[in-house]
Amino acid sequence: MGRSGTKARRAVAAVSGSAVITKTIAMPAGLSEVDIEAQLILEADQYIPYPLDEVAIDFETLGPISGHRQSRSRFAGCLSSGNY
Repeated sequence: MGRSGTKARRAVAAVSGSAVITKTIAMPAGLSEVDIEAQLILEADQYIPYPLDEVAIDFETLGPISGHRQSRSRFAGCLSSGNY
């Protein structure tokens, strides 16, 4: 944002649908964000049909699953620029 000359401190970006994959998966309840991220990176190749070195991965925790000792996490994989 520095190169644009704007004084804004926040920005919003969008990515086209063909470059993004989102999945909601169950994870053990009580995992820290660091543990969730590590688990997602280990399992990402099951969910993302692109080379992982070309994908930016992020996630959010959606909360517990009723009646289970698991929580739901949504993760997104986005192809990096020029790879789609």
